[in-house]
Amino acid sequence: MIAAVLVIAAAHLALRFRDQAIVRQYCDLPDLEDGEEEFPMKLGLRY
Repeated sequence: MIAAVLVIAAAHLALRFRDQAIVRQYCDLPDLEDGEEEFPMKLGLRY
């Protein structure tokens, strides 16, 4: 039982840190310039 609780707690912490990293990466993205569309930017493409 204790091992299961420790595994769940470790997984929870790992997922929280991963979520924070994803949010930080999204917030660091440059703003769209005039005339740019959001769709190609989500795919990682530039024109």
